[in-house]
Amino acid sequence: MIKKLLTVSTIAALALGLAGCSGTSEEDAVTQTAETFMNAMIAGDGETVCGLSLREGEVVTSSDPDWAGCVESIAILSEALAPQLEAEGITEVTIDKATVTGDTATIKLEDINGDIFHGQTSVFALRKIDGKWYMDSPS
Repeated sequence: MIKKLLTVSTIAALALGLAGCSGTSEEDAVTQTAETFMNAMIAGDGETVCGLSLREGEVVTSSDPDWAGCVESIAILSEALAPQLEAEGITEVTIDKATVTGDTATIKLEDINGDIFHGQTSVFALRKIDGKWYMDSPS
């Protein structure tokens, strides 16, 4: 169980390092970004994960020298996690709510359906840049 917790947290942290039901339109945009990011991580879609990530506060783009490494890392991490997710029947996640304050937002892990984080209490940060939400470093 601890290994599962660490594995999923590691995937989320590495993905970010490498690179809603109701609410306001900003809350909906935040939950959509986070769901897209996490479901792409589950699917091994590194281009989507890396494209929705900030690295040191900057948007990661396909012209970034580390882009290929980011994409490849997501594929490897997703493949490693796949048997655990399949065993638990988790194919996607949804997020119940987000907290938005200006151009920053947070998603609490306990608000994620499809408990890929197994009850961990942690927070994902998002930041809005040029009108688009991106996953920032987890706290």
